[in-house]
Amino acid sequence: MARMQWNNFKKQYPNTGEYRCVVTSRLTKPGSVHLDKKGKILPTPYGLLREWLAKNLNGHWAARQETKKGKTLVILLIADPADVSKLSHFGKLQKPTPQQRAQRQFPFGYRDSLYGNVAKSLGYDI
Repeated sequence: MARMQWNNFKKQYPNTGEYRCVVTSRLTKPGSVHLDKKGKILPTPYGLLREWLAKNLNGHWAARQETKKGKTLVILLIADPADVSKLSHFGKLQKPTPQQRAQRQFPFGYRDSLYGNVAKSLGYDI
């Protein structure tokens, strides 16, 4: 199934936890466009993650980003537990702190250093 709008997802799945990671906001300098070897525009780390989610998740999901000082907090909502397990593609799901657990926030391992491998898996020639 496809990505849902954030508010619609929250209404339909009110008890879903949030899966979070932090990445850089862009590949390098603001306003610059980066291309792969075939001339295809490379997405931001957040955009690349959304592409991966769209290709690999089967159930409903939603994503949003909050950017501050060059860093992007990525927040995912995923309805199907089988899809949540697919986040292990980015490494073992991290153990939340007691405060994170109380707020139903769970860190996962997507990070900037995985960009190249994820991009290649999506067909970018880098």
